[in-house]
Amino acid sequence: MSRLSKVVVGALLVASTFAPSAGFAAAPVFVGPLSADSTLFWDGGYVGSSPTYSLPLLPPNAALDRCALVEPCFNFQFDVVGSGARLRVAFDTPMRDDGFEITYTSPSGVVTRRSNSNQYSVENFFLAPELGRWTVKVAPYGAEHASFRMRAKLESTPYVPPGEGALPPNLRVTRQWEFGFVAPANPGNGLFPPDDTNPPLEVAGQHPLSCSVDETLDDGTSRCLRFSFGLANVGDGTFDIRFMGDRSGAEFAMTQCVQQSSGSPVARPAGKGKFHTTHGHFHYHNIIFHKLHRVTDRSTGAMTQVGAGKKLGYSPADQGIAEWTRFVQAPSGSSGGFGNCASASDSNRLGMSSGWGDAYRYQRPGNFIDFTAGSDGYFVVQTIADPENVVLESNESDNTSYAYLRIVGEEVDVLESGVGASPWDPNKIVYN
Repeated sequence: MSRLSKVVVGALLVASTFAPSAGFAAAPVFVGPLSADSTLFWDGGYVGSSPTYSLPLLPPNAALDRCALVEPCFNFQFDVVGSGARLRVAFDTPMRDDGFEITYTSPSGVVTRRSNSNQYSVENFFLAPELGRWTVKVAPYGAEHASFRMRAKLESTPYVPPGEGALPPNLRVTRQWEFGFVAPANPGNGLFPPDDTNPPLEVAGQHPLSCSVDETLDDGTSRCLRFSFGLANVGDGTFDIRFMGDRSGAEFAMTQCVQQSSGSPVARPAGKGKFHTTHGHFHYHNIIFHKLHRVTDRSTGAMTQVGAGKKLGYSPADQGIAEWTRFVQAPSGSSGGFGNCASASDSNRLGMSSGWGDAYRYQRPGNFIDFTAGSDGYFVVQTIADPENVVLESNESDNTSYAYLRIVGEEVDVLESGVGASPWDPNKIVYN
């Protein structure tokens, strides 16, 4: 996938899309006032074919202003005009391999600095924020053909999930995109998180392979329909999985810690895990399934399954805000912050904080569906979270997402995508 095509990809974990503006703002742009419980949303800007910046990230409280050294740099201001318990300001970009440094300056001059290193979203929280004018500067340090957006809210009280008792997560496949038949150049990409370390194996439009060598060894797959997808936790509680495992490749038990509105989390069995030697980390086994269906009747939606995904294990983490228009996310990294329901020996953990999601790009090893028996036509790809129902969730009806495709040769057009089984699902939620 070319860097230029990243502009077209759009938002990763949400249904809405970016509307990047041209050029950059050298002078501050005032985006509005914030009173108690009011919100601001704005399109941040667009970085074109500027060079990748080699200047290292600045330390959190460095006096040096990166915006004095690089161009373009984006400069925004807003006024906190009312008292509030917490100010939250978030940044979001469609591709996590585009790096930005975000600097927040309070009215009294206190500087806080963050970056989105290998993440789509960054959200900062300021308790009892000062009244007056706040400044947010966004400077690229490794971005090309990249857009971003921002939001802010002044909370009268920090958001607390409603209800009493158990607060389970809610797993949802948020989107499928980047469909194609181009193999990754480096199938060991799982060991190196930045996506740019594993570009597509394509030169001047020529791509001889859709599957990497290791992907064809186990079962004779010869044609791989590759794609990217997101997995998010849109529930009120954390997705918190604990385990004790070794690196032998043998399966081991997983324990789910179910957050409670008060008190310690409650333990329950939650399937199996194993160590993935290629990726170099632990995977939650059988937590996601992929299915390929050929559409045999477009008027009725009749389908026949003709393929399936081969990769069954994943290791989710907080990478991006799942629902951009809702201010319900817990702070990133808080999925284990409510206590451990397992023994001390089960201190290994994976999961996602409430309101956060992860994404798995098409070039990751195993991110494909077997298309060996496929040919031109119309297809539906289904991605199913928690297909064996081993995770306690607040909503079990939204675990399947679909993409409706037209495939001719190696050209793949996404005609529709959303939550549900197919375009003919009466309860579907279509992504924009």
